[in-house]
Amino acid sequence: MVLGFIGCFGAIMQNKCVLVCMCSYAIFMLLIVILEIAAISIAASFRGKITTEMKSFLIQRINSKYQGRVDTNEPFSLGLDFAQVYFQCCGIDSYADFNRSSEWNRTGEQGIMKIPPACCKLKDKDAFFKHQKYEPINWNCPYNPTAINSNMSKPCWKSIEDHLKSRIGVIIGIAAFILVSEILCVVVAGCIIRSMPKYFG
Repeated sequence: MVLGFIGCFGAIMQNKCVLVCMCSYAIFMLLIVILEIAAISIAASFRGKITTEMKSFLIQRINSKYQGRVDTNEPFSLGLDFAQVYFQCCGIDSYADFNRSSEWNRTGEQGIMKIPPACCKLKDKDAFFKHQKYEPINWNCPYNPTAINSNMSKPCWKSIEDHLKSRIGVIIGIAAFILVSEILCVVVAGCIIRSMPKYFG
């Protein structure tokens, strides 16, 4: 944006030095457009592999980092708990993903927990997001989870995938608008440069 403004100012003032910024801007924007198209093509071609690798990475992080405490400050644990509460889900592929979590102390006040507390249905999700206030509809949920008091039967990967699919039209629309805007910027910059050949002859 700064380069574009300087380039337009240079065009108005007919200043050669400042117009060089317009050339830089056009080249820079063209590179961004090429990289974005390449990234989209690669993502589309390797979608299955990306999904497999991402799931594998998340499960590895659960095994090595997930603490299973709703009052945690550990970034991965907190992020996963927020996702589980927001999407009302449990685990990546299933609640069994937590079986090998080395950092999760399953012992609680009522015995051994079968699922993390964040997999339980809450009375107020907003209170959890704002203040990490945890209030499940049934305090016995982590020890005796059911389809009524928990989200144990709803994996997070599918929930997030369904969420994105339901908004795919909006996502594609925004992406297309940004891409078209960038292409127009390159075209306008090129037109300004061509309109003043005496400075680049």
